[in-house]
Amino acid sequence: MRMLSLPLLAMLLLPSLARSQTDWQSRLQKDLVTIQEGKMVLDHYSLDKIQFPDIDPVNLQVKLHAEAPVVGLISRDNFVAHSITFGTMIMFLSYSEAYGVTMSQFLEAYDSEDLDAPIGTPDTEVNIIMTTAWVQFEIVNNLTGQRFRTTQTWEDLLGEGTSRR
Repeated sequence: MRMLSLPLLAMLLLPSLARSQTDWQSRLQKDLVTIQEGKMVLDHYSLDKIQFPDIDPVNLQVKLHAEAPVVGLISRDNFVAHSITFGTMIMFLSYSEAYGVTMSQFLEAYDSEDLDAPIGTPDTEVNIIMTTAWVQFEIVNNLTGQRFRTTQTWEDLLGEGTSRR
């Protein structure tokens, strides 16, 4: 009986494994950056799930938008790396502050799933605009209409210096 169930289980799982393999292969082949009007543009959508004990779970759609000049200070690889790093840090810090918990407590309650496209209007948008000297960060809460924006130099972010708001 045990020998029959293992092949049966394999037959049932193989189609889903093939489908998931195709899914991850297509995600790996998809370009994150497009070139639009002389700018590198990265748009990434996710469904963020936050669930703390004794609190109703929350699902939020998040859009990360970043742009930088094609010609200038930052390479395509660094554009992707810094966009994802900055965007993730902004979201994690914002969420942990909003819930009044430490970053490690927040990360235990957090899960995320990539989306190919938004479903309606994203609940939260993180916009990162990079120039040769400056980086502007903006977080928009589309549920409340609140915006927070700060601008810093690359030197402030990656080298010596003080931040500017």
